[in-house]
This record gives sequence, C-alpha cells and structure tokens, in this order.
Amino acid sequence: VRIGTPIGTSANLNLIDGDQLYLFTEVTAGVRDEVRGHFAYNGTTWTYSDVGGGGPLFWEELPNSGKFYAQMERDAFNGAESYNQSKDYIVATSVDNYGGTGATGTRIDFAMQHAVSQVQVVLRPSDTYSADALKSAIITLPGYTIGGSLEKGVYVPGTDKGDIRLNVPNNEEISTRTYLQAQKITTGENVVLVTIPASASPSGVERTYPVTYGHDVEYNAGEITHLFITIKGSDVLVSVKVTDWID
Repeated sequence: VRIGTPIGTSANLNLIDGDQLYLFTEVTAGVRDEVRGHFAYNGTTWTYSDVGGGGPLFWEELPNSGKFYAQMERDAFNGAESYNQSKDYIVATSVDNYGGTGATGTRIDFAMQHAVSQVQVVLRPSDTYSADALKSAIITLPGYTIGGSLEKGVYVPGTDKGDIRLNVPNNEEISTRTYLQAQKITTGENVVLVTIPASASPSGVERTYPVTYGHDVEYNAGEITHLFITIKGSDVLVSVKVTDWID
C-alpha cells in the first residue's frame, strides 16, 4: 500500500512537511479498527512506517468490505494546556470498501477536509491605542465550546466550556490565529475580550474591552472567520469576514 497523487496530477497539494496520515477500517458499523503503521510526508514524498516493527503494508492485510477512514492532525498555534486551543484536525469522507473489485480497483480516493474552524483576530490602531500598544494585547475567546478530538478517523466535537487564549499579536499585521471547533456565538454575546496591559496602556491602567457583534458569529468547519477590531475611546468597532480555508 502506498500513497500516490490525485487523479490527473503529478504532485500532492496542500500538504506540509511532517504531515502524518493514519488509516482505519470499519467492517461492523460503528466499530473502526486501526490499520497498522502510518504514512509520513517529508515535503516531497510519503513514507510508510510501522513503529511496531512490521514490514510493508499489503492490500491483502485489509478487510474486503465495509468502509475506509483516514485522518491527519496538525499542532495548535499554541499547545499550552491553559490556552485551550484546538489542533487542526483533518479527516476524510469515508470511502466504501469493495475489496478491490470496485470501479477504482485497489485505489482509494480520500477527500480530506478540515474538521475544525479557524479564526484570525486583527487589531487596528487608532488615536486611543498605537500599533505598539496593541501588539501587547491579550486576546481571549470567552466561554467557547472546547475539547473536540479525533476518534479513529472521525472528528468528535467537545462539550466543555472554557476561555480560548490566542498568542500575543506581536507582528506587523497585529494579528493572531487559533483553530477551534465549529460553533455559533449568538448576537450580543461576547465574541472576544481584548485586554490592554497596564504596561502598554497610556493611562497606566489595564483595560479589558468586551467585543460583541450585531449578528450571530458562526464558526464553520473549513472556513476562516476574520475579526477586525478597532478600539476608539470607549467604543469598540468590529467587522467580520468569512473566507474558505485554503491551505
């Protein structure tokens, strides 16, 4: 068993060095089993390995009925437990297993997709806070649903609630990102909390600004929600833009 390229192409796209692909089979509905070993991508090619010491993976080892599943995961922007950030979980739509007798023979075509959403928060300078001050901001998504994970090729949303903290936006764009599970923040609820520490505040006093929006903010799997925030005096202005997540 090896990984090829999509039909009609000569290269794998939208992959990053270090990606690891795991396969699973399901013969009995709802019961998925791991396929031994995994495939690792080094930026140009895929390599199969089995840490259990097994040799190459052969088609004859796999069941000849049921379904195939596949998954990958990428690290969170900040993996500190206290930040509650999700990893980027990527799964495939399950593929029927015809035992090599279907239209594609022993070729399995997986359509991989992001199972989580992504948010980008951009702070814009104003007369109230300069770019340098905003680069020290502490940005939190308060009371969000967290805890989603992968279970043998299937993404299972979490049910816990917690604050998601983003990295400090100390860059020219004054922006920061995180992955998160799909969810909706209803109109009037706090979408973001922006805290300007005392060391960066002109008044020398720490200030926290709740950010709300006049419509529901929906985070959907496979999409990036961009939040553009401007603090002017006591007013907080926010605009929202949603784009497809294209790697």
